[in-house]
Amino acid sequence: MNRANILSEQRKNVSVVLIVDDQPKNLQLAASVLNAHYKLLLADSGPKAIKIATEKQPDLILLDVMMPGMSGYQVCEQLKSMPSTADIPIIFLTAKSEEEDILKAFEVGGVDYVTKPFKAKEVLARIKTQIALRHAEKRLRQVIDLVPYRLFAKDSEGNVIMANNATAAFHNTSVEVLLGKPEPDLPDGAQYITPQEDDPFQDSTCEEKLQLNNGTSHFYQTTKLPFTFSGTDKPALLQLAVDVTALKEQQKEISALNNRLMQHNNYKDKMLSIIAHDLRGPLGSTVALLELISKNEKKLSKDKIVSYVEKLKDSTGNSLELLNNLLLWTQSQFERVRFEPVPLALKPELHNVLKPLRQQASQKGVQLDDKVPEGIVVNADTDMLQTILRNLVSNAIKFTPSGRNVYIAARQQGSMASITVTDEGIGIPEDNLQKLLKRSHESVSTFGTNNEKGSGLGLNLCMDFVEKHGGRMTISSQEGEGSTFSFTIPIAH
Repeated sequence: MNRANILSEQRKNVSVVLIVDDQPKNLQLAASVLNAHYKLLLADSGPKAIKIATEKQPDLILLDVMMPGMSGYQVCEQLKSMPSTADIPIIFLTAKSEEEDILKAFEVGGVDYVTKPFKAKEVLARIKTQIALRHAEKRLRQVIDLVPYRLFAKDSEGNVIMANNATAAFHNTSVEVLLGKPEPDLPDGAQYITPQEDDPFQDSTCEEKLQLNNGTSHFYQTTKLPFTFSGTDKPALLQLAVDVTALKEQQKEISALNNRLMQHNNYKDKMLSIIAHDLRGPLGSTVALLELISKNEKKLSKDKIVSYVEKLKDSTGNSLELLNNLLLWTQSQFERVRFEPVPLALKPELHNVLKPLRQQASQKGVQLDDKVPEGIVVNADTDMLQTILRNLVSNAIKFTPSGRNVYIAARQQGSMASITVTDEGIGIPEDNLQKLLKRSHESVSTFGTNNEKGSGLGLNLCMDFVEKHGGRMTISSQEGEGSTFSFTIPIAH
């Protein structure tokens, strides 16, 4: 690259200075001082200066105060009122050195002043300083616009004095439109919900909620930092609003996962408790009875052996029922049970459930009274409905003494069928009832009237299956008088 091209490239990066003076000789003098250092634009009147500044966007304006028609003060005020030229630094050239003239220069927006006749080195130094500040501000502006969150500042009257691109995008407008005016209203009826503040002009960090008219919400962590304009005592407020909506959603997901993990841990504890206490006992009794029969086979009478076999049958039956419930309950907790509701006539389904249970009730001397009317058709999963009915009726038989009754009834309540199983049994102690209602992961060990073992697991399973159908289960009990288990399930349409 030859010298001419090098100089041409360097010239492209030279800062641009607009000199404004109505006297040609003053323009020539200023140009002779600055020409070697800057690219120059010249204007001999206020209107021309405004036009050139708007179109060419110089890095600095050297502005004479005393001009006919439109003074330098008026030119400065108009340039500062326009967003496109408001941040161009202006140095006044003035023959006046009175304090009030100097103050006037700063009041209208000037950044510095030079008195005539000026010294070349002084003018160059002042221009160099202001252009360096201007470039630093531009770099800061670029950094601010790279911030992906809303960053803006307001004066004490609520007018926006600084805003980045993210703030403009939030309001669907440009930075230039925002400046010098109050922050625009939120679009489409959106509403900000912010904490009440006694003094907004103080350091604070809070969470703000943006409620949109479509029902969705965005959350922002907003930090507010008060400051004053350089060289003045005017208060202003810098605000940074970070959208934390995604973070809050992630926190909710993590919280839900933690809760799920705790639930699974409770399920594990309950399973271990049932295996350790409720299954171990019956299985231990079964092994003991088998050993007793094996060792004393020749000594035991036929009636005694039959009695032991009946006990083995009851013990293994209870263990099998508990294992089946444990398997179903575990699958339910981990959402591995298929749910396929279909229209079902309630009366025939109950009949199928009661058929094997009538023998169990008869052996105990308990009467099953089916009061369910014909014609009720529910929308239910066949296996789940039968499991609910079987567990509730079986438990009622287990805890009802000989000579008493168990009643099964049903009626339609609007869009739901209400089904009740009532026994005249021993009732549930209050502490156990509360554990059952709260679905405590503790095993609720109880014994029936013939010493049948219960864990409360079947009832938990019933509650889960009822809720799966969109229904609800309630329990009422009085010790020594009996219990009533009621649940609702949808009517088929």
